[in-house]
Amino acid sequence: MTLDDFTDLIATVAPAIAGALGGPLAGLAARAVAEALTGRADASPETVAERLAGARPEDLAALKAAEAEFRLELRKLEIDLERIAVDDRRSARTREMRLRDRAPAVLAAGVTFGFFGVLALVLHQGLKPQGGEAVLVLLGALGTGWTAVLNYYFGSSAGSAAKNDIVERLARR
Repeated sequence: MTLDDFTDLIATVAPAIAGALGGPLAGLAARAVAEALTGRADASPETVAERLAGARPEDLAALKAAEAEFRLELRKLEIDLERIAVDDRRSARTREMRLRDRAPAVLAAGVTFGFFGVLALVLHQGLKPQGGEAVLVLLGALGTGWTAVLNYYFGSSAGSAAKNDIVERLARR
């Protein structure tokens, strides 16, 4: 038996950990399960699978506690990632002001005019049979660039996401 054989059990008791097992945080999730069940983060997958095969109520409780701690760690990572992104934008803006660099503003204007110009062209003339897909790809790239311009000058939607989390938590009470 392997750890994969117990994905459903883990998903029932610790859904965040189970979801992370198949993604980039798999190592962190596997260590959380191993430590919860064996007391050792470096326990082998076979040892963890054996514990899951004979899981007792206290093992499931330990897994549930690991789930809460794992979610807390994910929140800390989110906060750290947002802080890094804020610092990155701040340093770019500071550089722009200190050097009186016009390049970001020129690029922002180019992306803005390009996006709305191509959009107006498509709406006015429609898509040509030949090359229409390329115009849509260009429009998508310009739309993504325009979103980056808005995030640079006005900030990201992280505050909006935090507000949504708070509203959701209050609604569950």
